[in-house]
Amino acid sequence: LTPLTTDERKRVVTAAMTLLGDAPMPVAQDQSIKSGGVDVDGETPELKPRVRVWMKQNQLTWEQISQVFHVNGGAVEFIASDVPGNNSKEKTHAAYVVMGVAGLLGTGEPSFLDKDARTLCRTLGCFNEGNHSAYLNDIGNELSGSKQQGWSLTQPGMKRAAEIVKGLAASGQ
Repeated sequence: LTPLTTDERKRVVTAAMTLLGDAPMPVAQDQSIKSGGVDVDGETPELKPRVRVWMKQNQLTWEQISQVFHVNGGAVEFIASDVPGNNSKEKTHAAYVVMGVAGLLGTGEPSFLDKDARTLCRTLGCFNEGNHSAYLNDIGNELSGSKQQGWSLTQPGMKRAAEIVKGLAASGQ
């Protein structure tokens, strides 16, 4: 049972007790699991399982995420004032990665539409009409997809996303 989360272990034990004919033990809801380790005065939204796993793998807290994103139900808004990068190309890459986080927080999947990422790039002042497509062709292994089909973060993109969130939260942007 060691590799399982606390919640998963509780479900396994409850199932075993039920199969043995014993009444399951009452289990209190662990709020720290729901929020990835942080319960912010009961205001932490119910997080999708993939979000919890991503937070746990990358040692992210809800407090860090809420400094970068505003989550209201399924609507997620990037609220930091900037993304990391020394030029438009690096900032564009970071903007696309954070859009994957917005998708993850909203739907449980790190996917997003190209038009939404372009809007964020325009808002952040890193959209370069003449070079935008070239920037995306050079993004490496962090994204999968296309302008037409939409984008999705890969595992390396998910790791970079966590680094960006941590950095933005620490800098107070």
